Amino acid sequence: MGRFVSRILFVHDLLDFKAGGAVRVILNLLSAMDAQRFDLHLGTPRSKEPTPAEFGELGAELHELPPLEQTSDRSLRGILKTLGELLRLNLAMLALLRRCRPDFVYVHSVTSMHFAVLP
Repeated sequence: MGRFVSRILFVHDLLDFKAGGAVRVILNLLSAMDAQRFDLHLGTPRSKEPTPAEFGELGAELHELPPLEQTSDRSLRGILKTLGELLRLNLAMLALLRRCRPDFVYVHSVTSMHFAVLP
C-alpha cells in the first residue's frame, strides 16, 4: 500500500537569516520533518543576504514571492501604493497555492497570516 505524503507550505514575510527568531523556528521545523512523509515548500520574498547552505540541505522547495515594502506614508499615494503591493502579493500567493496545492499552510507572522485566509 502506498504511503500518503503531506505537502506543507510554510509562508514567511522575510527570509532574514541574520535576524534569527521566526526564520530559525522555520529552519528548525523543516530540519525535524521526515522527507519521506512530507513534501516541504517555503514561500517567501528573497533575502538580500545569501541563503545559508543549511537551508539547501533541508530538502524544501523555495518559492519566491514579491516583497511587501513597509511604509509609514499615510497619504493617499502611500495608501494606494501599499494596496497595489498587497494585490500583487495576494495574486502571487494565490498562484503559488494553485501550483503547489498544499495540504497544510503554516504561517509564522502577522503579515503572512493574511495569506492563510485566501480561498
